[in-house]
Amino acid sequence: MQQEHQTENLKDPRAAALGQRGGQKRMAQLNDEERSALAKYAARARWHPLEAKARRERADEIVYLIKQALKDGEQPTGI
Repeated sequence: MQQEHQTENLKDPRAAALGQRGGQKRMAQLNDEERSALAKYAARARWHPLEAKARRERADEIVYLIKQALKDGEQPTGI
């Protein structure tokens, strides 16, 4: 019932159905641990958005630093 309510507000219900199929396909390819990790991340992002944003920014910063170190030819040290 709630799912029908959400589809009514969308402009194109076919696009919504296509997106749901893609999500189902993605979840079928993941193992239990990966699905659990994604669910925990999504719940945390929903209920603590600022904390999730800070974690994402920190992860992006670490990735950037590693790429820079590799580009400069340095061996990355423990982070």
